[in-house]
Amino acid sequence: MNEPTIDMMKVKETYERYVEKIRSAGGLKPTHEFHNLTTDEHIIRVAQAAYAMYFSSDLHTIAMLHDIGKFEVHEDGKFPKHAEASAEIARSIGVPEYLCVIIEQHSWIYNIHECGQKSVRKFLRKLTKDGEYDQLRQLSLYIMLQECDKEGFSEVGREQREKDIKVFMEKVNLAIDKDIEKALPPFVRGKAGVGKSKVMEEYYNGQSG
Repeated sequence: MNEPTIDMMKVKETYERYVEKIRSAGGLKPTHEFHNLTTDEHIIRVAQAAYAMYFSSDLHTIAMLHDIGKFEVHEDGKFPKHAEASAEIARSIGVPEYLCVIIEQHSWIYNIHECGQKSVRKFLRKLTKDGEYDQLRQLSLYIMLQECDKEGFSEVGREQREKDIKVFMEKVNLAIDKDIEKALPPFVRGKAGVGKSKVMEEYYNGQSG
């Protein structure tokens, strides 16, 4: 099955248009302590981090578009449902749905410390559209976006995001391991070393190769 193509010219035009809109509105400085930059500065910093990290039109697209919806929803330094708004803008210019889902879910990681395994598995179903999208690719892009996003944070924000990513990886691995274990024959379930997907290890090995 052929992957949908990304019109990078349209992505860049949309990114530049929204950065200019936000700048013209005064930058829309967030009130949260995790942010020491205006929203336009943050979006630019994240896009730069993506280009420096990895040559991938998928990553560059989600990095450039992940926060542009903040312009549409801003309220006194707060941005309710900005991820959803950003995803809708991405959809409107024809960005493939597997990337729009990542944009739409990128703020979910803020709640990772309170999430149980049921919530994590529900998130994974959304991220992969109930298995329609490749799980390793979706998780890899999601983590890479978080790594880029934190480069646009304050020092305290970057420190917190590092903790978030670590807990996210631990909980995702556990959720995937349990899903794999459920599919195994009863006599091998729970045996040492069985059902260990180590998804994020595969991701890091893949990035370093």
